[in-house]
Amino acid sequence: MVVVRPDGAISLPFIGDRQAAGYTPAELGGMLEESYRKYIAQVSIKVAVSVARSNKCYILGEVTRPNFYDLPQPTTLTQLISMAGGFSREANTHQVVVISRSEEGKPEARVIDMDSVIGEGNIGADIPIKQYDVVFIPRTKLATAALSGEQLWRLIPFSFSVSGTYSLGGSAP
Repeated sequence: MVVVRPDGAISLPFIGDRQAAGYTPAELGGMLEESYRKYIAQVSIKVAVSVARSNKCYILGEVTRPNFYDLPQPTTLTQLISMAGGFSREANTHQVVVISRSEEGKPEARVIDMDSVIGEGNIGADIPIKQYDVVFIPRTKLATAALSGEQLWRLIPFSFSVSGTYSLGGSAP
């Protein structure tokens, strides 16, 4: 059993380090067979992935358990949100942002209306989550305003007093 290092390489006897990341198991097996043929004429190598640990994605914002999550199998956005404990009460489910990398390595953002996916059963909008995707669930505007109001209220001193008299257009007693 050989572990793929964080740099994507493996170390094997006689042939040393070889890049494993980016190859299918069949492609890697063929490459290793070719390398070992210098030492063993009739060699047959089969590569199998026992555990895929680097397939992570991230979910932030208004979910119960924001964190990074392993994707051991194909996972949709709805499934990832479920893994994170579902939406919080303050979640803006109309504007879930999914940030992925393009084939050129540039970030691409998509906005998904999860009310359409969950409420209307629009499974075509329930996108698959890819390795290293970042999902952000923002707060609703009302929740943001309430938080701002709460923070403002904390700035007002707890005890204050007003003294004096005033008149509203009449004569003072």
